[in-house]
Amino acid sequence: MSELRAGTEGALRRIVQERQSEHRIPGVAAGVARSGSLLWSGGVGAADLDRPEAAPDEDTQFLVASITKTFTAVMTMQLRDEGKLSLDDTVDSFVPESKHEGVTIRQVLSHVTGMQREPVGDIWETLQYPDREQLVSGWNDAERILKPHHRHHYSNLSYAMLGEVVARLDGRSYADSLQARLLDPLSLRRTTMGLSAPHAVGYYVPPFSDVPVREPVVDLLATAPAGGGQAQRPPLARTRRPEASAATGRSHDAPVRVPERLDEPSGWEARLVTSHRSAGSHRRAVVQVEHAVGVGVGSVQGELGLIAAVEEQLLA
Repeated sequence: MSELRAGTEGALRRIVQERQSEHRIPGVAAGVARSGSLLWSGGVGAADLDRPEAAPDEDTQFLVASITKTFTAVMTMQLRDEGKLSLDDTVDSFVPESKHEGVTIRQVLSHVTGMQREPVGDIWETLQYPDREQLVSGWNDAERILKPHHRHHYSNLSYAMLGEVVARLDGRSYADSLQARLLDPLSLRRTTMGLSAPHAVGYYVPPFSDVPVREPVVDLLATAPAGGGQAQRPPLARTRRPEASAATGRSHDAPVRVPERLDEPSGWEARLVTSHRSAGSHRRAVVQVEHAVGVGVGSVQGELGLIAAVEEQLLA
């Protein structure tokens, strides 16, 4: 698959336009890549409603939110490969102030720590986020609500602490580690830990008034390793570039994952899906590993059901 089939480009653009209209989304950008090359991209609507004539394009940044956890996980595995940590090491071995014993790096990566989902306090309502000292203090006050490995329980708090582990082992800020370990080696110049123009404005569209409300721009501070990234659409789609192998020290032809415990699922899909949604934005990336096809979508508000439709068109 070196290029899209005749008629596919028109079909993809029609799909994006239909979803944007159906879900009343201010702006949507989508792209399809193959082996590091962008095969198709398209943007409809507006990245900023103050400039309705300007649709989002290949250079428009979107909040990627929890896809930032992918970066945090990769850097953790780099540190593992460098011999600086083991996946069975505990968080408190690197953050001695931690009062929670036995929380392993492996558990954090897999969302099976049993720790509560969010940092202490109503941070998503107040939009007041903890600094590094406050994060550790809040971690100590947080509850371990489930037994480890008892069930999958998503935890932004745990991933924020994983970012703290990365920072401490590297002796620099999380943002500096991310820049040096991944963004610079991969030439991801438009992937940042803060908005950089041109970028999409986040909106919330209430279901009854149907009038877009601009979302505030916030600094996630010490919780950024769990969701503070920004990127333009092409990097979301280009997931199997050779330079990614050089940055991570892994062959891009290596297996995506290998089961390590008997109680893990026996069926391993040839697809990796990274997804996150919130009131103000939605971002999702899909990799069809078998065919090395990447799909990246960014929208300024809402869930579109777009990835499945694009994937169906590509793989039909």
